[in-house]
Amino acid sequence: PKEAIDACKDLLGAYGGHAHAAGLAIENDKVPDFAAQMNRLASSLLSEEDCIPSLEAALEVAPSDLCMAVVDQIAWMAPFGNSNPAPRFISRGMPVRKITRLSEGKHLKLRFDAEGLSKWGNVDALWWNQGELAEGLQEGMSLDICYRPDINEYNGDRSVQFMLEDIQPPEW
Repeated sequence: PKEAIDACKDLLGAYGGHAHAAGLAIENDKVPDFAAQMNRLASSLLSEEDCIPSLEAALEVAPSDLCMAVVDQIAWMAPFGNSNPAPRFISRGMPVRKITRLSEGKHLKLRFDAEGLSKWGNVDALWWNQGELAEGLQEGMSLDICYRPDINEYNGDRSVQFMLEDIQPPEW
């Protein structure tokens, strides 16, 4: 936070920013002292719990609750960003029907069984830059997922898709 950078101002040539970004200028020989001082401040201010990554979800839902009309209504809340985050949802025990790696293995696409959500009884879920996770997944397994619902538009067809942000087997 800004307070931590303020505490190190004697080592800096210039600095500034806002709550979500900071910039600074520092001489090369002062970098080790700056890093040490920032690490001491972080150790005194942060608990182990503060360092555990977490996601906040709006609601746990059945995938069929997020039909096209509901996802369109969510889109009306845009633009999404730091002061207006896109809502995330959790669905548990989602059966994996298909696993695909996209863009030379870089991205992950999962197809889940989702009765009532589409005429095919499934939903596609994309997870950017997580293609390597495909190695630990198997078709037929179930996952708890955290995601943002979205609309996929392709050749004039519209369908609900999920943008994954986290997954885990229910037994974890």
